[in-house]
Amino acid sequence: MAVAIDTGDPDNIHPRDKAAIADRLARLALAKVYQKRDIPADAPRITGARFADHQAIATLADADGLKTTDGQPPQAFELAGADGVFHPAEAAINPDATLTLTSPAVPAPTALRYASSNAPEVNTTNADGVPLAPFHSTFRIHKP
Repeated sequence: MAVAIDTGDPDNIHPRDKAAIADRLARLALAKVYQKRDIPADAPRITGARFADHQAIATLADADGLKTTDGQPPQAFELAGADGVFHPAEAAINPDATLTLTSPAVPAPTALRYASSNAPEVNTTNADGVPLAPFHSTFRIHKP
């Protein structure tokens, strides 16, 4: 499955940038079906998260060269606390290709999500230009 979150149009089900989707699907086919290991194909994706010091640290896979497409901080991230209510979060890319998320509205985060709204504005990709896959964490901390 190719990530196409950055190619859509909220007013039209048909993506406006079909060439980007075709390129991503072709790279996936070449890498996965034809075993062309030198072709970068996978989208960055969350693999875990830890919560401490009023922040969440998201670990990612296939995130080499993580960057934003516009030079601005990463967009479309949210944090929730024990109440389960999500609030916008500020995100920063760390040198080890992790993300640090904070929100003044969530002093003790327990869950995070990315690009979960309808037609989110996203700007985070790996070095190959493949966008970060949307996610909703299942890393919630449960307290008895």
